[in-house]
Amino acid sequence: MKDTKIINPSDNSKVFELKKKHKQKQNELMAGNKKLLAIIGHDLKNQMSTIISFLSLLKEEVFDFDKSKIKQYITISLQAADNTFFMLDNLLEWANSKNISKSYQPEYFVFNEILVSEIKNIKLFASQKHVDINSTVSKADKIYADKNMVKSILRNLMNNAIKYSFEHGYIDLMSKKENGFLEVTIKDYGVGIDENLVETLSSSKNSISSLGTNGEAGTGFGLMLCKEFIGLHMGKMWITTNMNQGSEVKFTLPLSPL
Repeated sequence: MKDTKIINPSDNSKVFELKKKHKQKQNELMAGNKKLLAIIGHDLKNQMSTIISFLSLLKEEVFDFDKSKIKQYITISLQAADNTFFMLDNLLEWANSKNISKSYQPEYFVFNEILVSEIKNIKLFASQKHVDINSTVSKADKIYADKNMVKSILRNLMNNAIKYSFEHGYIDLMSKKENGFLEVTIKDYGVGIDENLVETLSSSKNSISSLGTNGEAGTGFGLMLCKEFIGLHMGKMWITTNMNQGSEVKFTLPLSPL
């Protein structure tokens, strides 16, 4: 005689609830991703429209424009191209970050070495607004982190600081040790961020941003990416801001115990 397995009705109920919650979470993620891609797609379309419009004007009227007008149109087109590249780069990094087992590769290294490299990479963008970058970050402190993610964090946050800075302004970069973490501050003295947007900008639920001081576009996607990467390192990111006085973005990364 075969054993008869008694099925507890509550077991089916638990399975049903788990499947229901999983499906709900899946739908939320899909809806969030669709919204995010729609926002990014819209901004990319706007940037490409700017490039096409100004290059078309140059093609048709180049012999009628003086040198200053030609330089102005080329500068606008270059800025739009830079923004487009930056958005696409963030999108690729975000897509890669979904596979954490492959993308998260922490190691020990001196934080300032990566910072100096990223400052050099962003110099062109800063020079377009005549913004100086000053650093008092420790030259010796080592952290345990993923180098590519740290590069992305710095690139995004310094790009934002420049974007919200006034012409001929400057940015201060600082660091200090705090409870086993390196606390990094990126401070600008520009237009600031609307306080009602600070929580939204730091949240992964939305992707909204305000224009820079020269009308630079943004989706807030970079801040979302930074928060996600910093969270993988068990760190935190927070923002303080004052309208027309500037903003401070702070984040923490684990120090090397060595």
